[in-house]
Amino acid sequence: MKAVSVFLMVSILSVAHLKAQDYEFRVLANKGENMVKKEHRNIDWEPIKTGTKLRKGSVIRIEKDAYIGLVHHTGRTYEIVEPGNYTVDRLSTALQTSHNGISAKYANYVLSKFSDNTADVQGNFKKYQSATGAVKRALGNVATLNVLIPTTSEIYNSEILIRWNEIAVDDPVYIINFKNKYSEPITSIETKESAYILNMDDHKFVHEELVIVDIQLKGDGRIRSGEYGVKRLTGEKELSVRKGLRELKGDITKRNAMSELLLASFYEDNHLLADALTHYESAITMAPQVDEFKMIYEQFIKRTGLGR
Repeated sequence: MKAVSVFLMVSILSVAHLKAQDYEFRVLANKGENMVKKEHRNIDWEPIKTGTKLRKGSVIRIEKDAYIGLVHHTGRTYEIVEPGNYTVDRLSTALQTSHNGISAKYANYVLSKFSDNTADVQGNFKKYQSATGAVKRALGNVATLNVLIPTTSEIYNSEILIRWNEIAVDDPVYIINFKNKYSEPITSIETKESAYILNMDDHKFVHEELVIVDIQLKGDGRIRSGEYGVKRLTGEKELSVRKGLRELKGDITKRNAMSELLLASFYEDNHLLADALTHYESAITMAPQVDEFKMIYEQFIKRTGLGR
C-alpha cells in the first residue's frame, strides 16, 4: 500500500453549479468497513455506502487495506487508500481552482453509472465477479472466440488491449494472427493468456494503415474468432480528441484507478471503444478489490455489445 493517501484528480464546474449542491462529496466507490460520522449529529459512526452524500462537518474513517473513491460537487475526485480519519472540510479545501469543466463531465458520467446501480452493487457483488483481476471472462466451451473490440476499431492510443473469452480446456494456447489491409500475413504470436497488448508503434505495424487480427485455439482450428480491423484515428476527429484529452489530462495529477475511469469514459464518449476498454481494465487492475469498478466494466461490455 502506498503511503500517499489522497490523490487529486479532476476539475470544477461553474460557480453557479457549485452553489446549487447540497453536499461536498458523493461516495463513488467503497471497499472495506469504512465509516462516517455525519455533520451536526451526536451519534455513533455509520457504515459508508456507495452513493452516500458527505456534507461539511462530517468525518470519514478509512480502515486498513480499505479503499474509497469520492466525487466532489465540482466534479473533481479523490482516491483514499491510507487508513485514518479525514474531515470533509479539509478534503474540500484541498481542492485547487481549475478553468475547464470537461473533467467534471466525465466524473459525473461515471458517478451516474454507479448511482443507477447502488442497491444492486451493495446487495449482489457476485454478479460482477466475472470481471476479476485482469478481467478474464471464462465463457465456457464455445466454437467461436469472441473478441471484445468492434469489428473495425479506430484507436487513438498506440497501445490497446485485445481481450477475448477463455476456452474451458486445460492449458489453452492461443495463436494471434496479424495481417495487413491486403490480408497478407505480418506475424503470428502464441500466448497462454486471453489478452494481448497490441502496440501499433512496434516496427512490425508502425507503417501499416490497417492491421487485421484473428485468434484461434492452437491444435483446433475450428475454435477461432472472426477478423477484426484496427486502424489509427486520423483527420479532424483525431484533432478533436487530442484537444479534449489534453484538457482532461491537465486536471489529472496522479494516474490511478479513478483517473483511468475518467479516461475510459472520455474514450467511450468519443466512440473509441478499444481505447475505452483498455482503460476500464486498467482501472480494475489498479484497484482489483473495488467491486464497483468491475460493475461498470460489465455495464460497458453490455451496453456496447462487445464480444457478441
